[in-house]
Amino acid sequence: MKRILAIVFTLLIALGLFACGKEPEDTKATTENSSSSLTTESTSESSTEKVSTELSSETTTTKPAAFDPENLQKGAKGEGPVTIKTPTMTFSVPKGLAFSLDTYSMTEEKPFFGSIAMTFKNSGKKNWGTLRATSIDKFNNLEEASKKALRDTHYDTYENGKYAEEKNVKIGNCTFNVLHVTTDYSEKDYYITFAKRGEKDFYGLFVQLEVNKKYIAADDPVITELLKSISIAAEK
Repeated sequence: MKRILAIVFTLLIALGLFACGKEPEDTKATTENSSSSLTTESTSESSTEKVSTELSSETTTTKPAAFDPENLQKGAKGEGPVTIKTPTMTFSVPKGLAFSLDTYSMTEEKPFFGSIAMTFKNSGKKNWGTLRATSIDKFNNLEEASKKALRDTHYDTYENGKYAEEKNVKIGNCTFNVLHVTTDYSEKDYYITFAKRGEKDFYGLFVQLEVNKKYIAADDPVITELLKSISIAAEK
């Protein structure tokens, strides 16, 4: 009897040791999940850092090029005084007047087809005006150009929109039609001139200075100085 009990006791001890040596399934699963979670978090952080670095690289803004009157480039910024010559016109930016070259597509190869646009800022960095010259729109005379410019203001879409016009105003080398346009939100003046530059000039050159009187006085001498400097090139 003692012998049988001894054998049973030995078997029980062996089973106990075997059970202690085996890792519980729940504990094993928890360990594996924790390890997997750590790996996923590490990978996620790495991916986030990579994406963040790539986005940072892509959104880094390039400093605008310094304005070079001999090499006109879109986006360039500068300050007067400076004289700007294009194949179709010449004009001067007055002293201290900040500007940016928003559009430039005129070339020597196609002197009668292209455009230029410049934005001017006051001392408070507010955009008070835009000078635009283009030979893309076809007009026959100043009257047609003025009508198109007036339509583009969309003054008639405002409840209190109205305008007044001064015709054939001589300023410097050019004759302008001046539109005084008022809406519920702004008060602007548009100085418009137009010229054919020769027999080969099918489209003519449309020039417009848009002045926002919210940010500059209508009689500011810088406006007259800029307009006086405009000279449209004749056909060579």
